[in-house]
Amino acid sequence: MENVVDHEVEQKMSILKEDFYNPPIEKVYVPPLNPSYKRFLSKVWTAFVNKMVFLTFEDDEYLFEYSMFEAIDGDALKVKATAAGYALKDYEDSEENHQDEIFNGPFARIPIKDERNLTARFIQKAILDVQQGLKPEVQIFSVAGAQGLHPDIQRILKPDMNFLAGIPLFVRGEPIGMLWGIRKHRFSQLQKKYLAWQLVALYDGIVNILEQEIDRGKDAYYTRRLIEKLDTTSQVFKIYYTEREKQKLPIKSIIAHAYRFDKTFRQDTSFIIPTSNGFSISLKLYLPEEINNSNKVLLMIPGFFCNRSLMDRLARQMSLGYDYPVLALDVRGRSKYTLPEKGGIGSGWTVDDYIWEDFPTALKWIQKNMPGKKVVIYGHSMGGMIPRFYAAAYRKMRIAEKQALLQKTILQRQNGEEKGILSLAKKVFKFGSYTENEREEMVKQLQELLTGSTRIPVSTDNLPDPEEIIAGIVSITSPSYVDLDARIPGFETLKNVGRAIGNSFISDLLFQILSLGLFSPVATVDLHKFFTMLGNLSNSLRMLHWNIGQNLPTIKDFIGYEQITPPEWYFFMENVFCEESIKVIIQFVRSQFNNNSFSSYDGSLNYTEELQNLTLPVFSVIGTKDTLAPPQTAQYGFDMMRSKNKKLVEYPQGHMGVVVHPETVRKLAADSHEWIQTLD
Repeated sequence: MENVVDHEVEQKMSILKEDFYNPPIEKVYVPPLNPSYKRFLSKVWTAFVNKMVFLTFEDDEYLFEYSMFEAIDGDALKVKATAAGYALKDYEDSEENHQDEIFNGPFARIPIKDERNLTARFIQKAILDVQQGLKPEVQIFSVAGAQGLHPDIQRILKPDMNFLAGIPLFVRGEPIGMLWGIRKHRFSQLQKKYLAWQLVALYDGIVNILEQEIDRGKDAYYTRRLIEKLDTTSQVFKIYYTEREKQKLPIKSIIAHAYRFDKTFRQDTSFIIPTSNGFSISLKLYLPEEINNSNKVLLMIPGFFCNRSLMDRLARQMSLGYDYPVLALDVRGRSKYTLPEKGGIGSGWTVDDYIWEDFPTALKWIQKNMPGKKVVIYGHSMGGMIPRFYAAAYRKMRIAEKQALLQKTILQRQNGEEKGILSLAKKVFKFGSYTENEREEMVKQLQELLTGSTRIPVSTDNLPDPEEIIAGIVSITSPSYVDLDARIPGFETLKNVGRAIGNSFISDLLFQILSLGLFSPVATVDLHKFFTMLGNLSNSLRMLHWNIGQNLPTIKDFIGYEQITPPEWYFFMENVFCEESIKVIIQFVRSQFNNNSFSSYDGSLNYTEELQNLTLPVFSVIGTKDTLAPPQTAQYGFDMMRSKNKKLVEYPQGHMGVVVHPETVRKLAADSHEWIQTLD
């Protein structure tokens, strides 16, 4: 009798397992969107489709031409967001049906229980997978061969929308909809494999971001930008937060595997290092699983109005492709972490601050944290001027540092020799009046005059010797002076007049207007905030700055990337361009009207002239289509340098295309790696 009961129980349990744990897929309940964050998601899901049309294969071909997101809408599914490679959007301003410019809208609500609703079946299957701790499956099929594709979905697809790939999305274990990518051509088997990797990585990234941002306050714009910046070419294994000495914020370390390079790597963000007057620099580290034997670390510096995101593609290529540890630098003003916490930014900062304060601070950090390593600097545009001007003017800068310390000591002295000492100091402080030997001799005299009860605190620790730490400089589309090739009517005439008159009129007039007149209440110009404002207002304004940028010569020249797509454009506008000081702008404007020279803010030091003292190895990159830093502005400084190991290469790109166009980046990485191997 006992055995019979056990057998009956076993049969009932078997039935229970089948009915409860493995129900028919079409019977799985799909809950409506949680009302507590439905409105937030409605402002975010356009980032899903924008990201989809920005995904690329290993050869940089885009995975999809189009994308759509079918969201759960009560007891139905409905397309809520669409995008194409030529038309990205921000969130929809209206929930009403409308004629979509990409698909054959309007979009209909398709009941989840409708047996022809193929998307609903995929979501129901994914619910079972997620409940068992699995990730949703990636679905790939052709429109022509799909069975169960609802007529309302077939209706909205245009003739070149032939193949679909998609993945259901979840938030906290609950489904929110299905994200689709659509393309014209069939996927190869290898492409299917790579596509599946990326969609799973995208799923992980979206789920993590949504869960974090829902808790943090539901900042829709910030969330959209995070999603559009996701790295889907890597699988993240672990994320650590560690406390470091003298770091107020923990360092975030990501351990991931890069599909494209088939390598594991670590990425650390961000090391915040104080410089002066409350400002800081910020460093991001790329560390491959195996480091090459070159004993070199690469330091990458972006240029005018740009943060380190500009260098991401090149940094990854050098780190994962050639096994270098790579640091990407944000100088002061590039993020909120590099600005003073208290007291504001005052009157801003200058290019001299980048050269004299921020760059040597980065070098000292490397000396301390990566002892024995020599540094190869990769600098784009102004980022290439900084290390070249530093190394070229180092002796004068070292003397100036001594002079500043001496001056401080002199002013503190109250004795009978003070008058004579101050007279001699005034001679020392005039940069252009004496040779280096003469200045050294006068510094020696000052030291002798001040010997006795007070010891002169002369130190060059703040300025690392470039010959000791820098192995070489890769200067990328980096001018030695400013000479814009702008296609603006009358600009050439203005340049010629300004150069003829010189500093006596045009240059100083502009200087006074910018520094004392129009911009006196404003110390900086923040392009990031401007484009963020456009992105927050409406999708039409976001599209507007793409159209303006494509047709306005000055903005197009500033980008200098003729193959740019809308996703890349928005990435520049909203994630690369940042804040810049009015004083920095003034220095660039003055250089435009000073014949072949770029000078310090106070005009006492001509950095361009100092390039004749540069002896470090230099790999100089020219963009043959660059109108912002025309080839002659880089060639001029290259010819002046006395480096024994210097090489000049040309690529058929504009100003920023050299560091963002995938094929050019790979070529630059290979060429510069080969050159690095010639360095000591």
